[in-house]
Amino acid sequence: MRIVAHRGYSGRYPENTALAFARALELPIHGVECDARLCASGEVVIHHDPALRAGEGAGRPVARLTLDELRALTPPGQVGILLLDELLDLVLATDKHLYLEIKVERRAGPVTAAVLGLLRRRGLLSEPRIHVISFSPRAVALVRDGAPRLDRVQLRRDPLAPIYPLADRVTGATTVGFSLRRLRGQPELPSRLTQPTYLWTVDRPRDLLFARRQGVDVVATNEPEVAGATLGA
Repeated sequence: MRIVAHRGYSGRYPENTALAFARALELPIHGVECDARLCASGEVVIHHDPALRAGEGAGRPVARLTLDELRALTPPGQVGILLLDELLDLVLATDKHLYLEIKVERRAGPVTAAVLGLLRRRGLLSEPRIHVISFSPRAVALVRDGAPRLDRVQLRRDPLAPIYPLADRVTGATTVGFSLRRLRGQPELPSRLTQPTYLWTVDRPRDLLFARRQGVDVVATNEPEVAGATLGA
């Protein structure tokens, strides 16, 4: 079972920051996961929530702020917002994989186009170390159309819902993602799905061992060192 550091080494360092990713990339793990969304000036930035959480910018939507405004609103003493372009530099300097979650609030098209545009400019549309993740079926379908060789992870609340076999033919999902809570309730999930599996977010040793016993392929964790020690990575 391959280990992915969820938002970088977020159990120890500020999530989705250069520091969290750099520390995770030093570990003997498979890769790192990040959250990508579009800011008002058109850049793809790494940020999980739709709005800022701290400082004078708290509550202001990332999508309505330019990159300069986002950086100006960084509270004193905190790490500034990271660009996807900058994160790609960090990851590609190693042998690690990047699991890139496209965050969609209303429309999947603009942010997905921006992500694909950046990957195209960098010659990464066929890069086997890039995996695109989303809850949005539309985003997954757009990645299939624009970068058919990339692994496409469709995140799901209920992976065994009857609609999904048809949906997968439409979107072209190549991997299925689901939560630890869902796996606990349906431990047979990995054996019933035809695609490889991606599980979030697993931090405790007993849960990591449970996920491995059930046949999960990739696990996202906030504690990559704990995961590595538990799983023998």
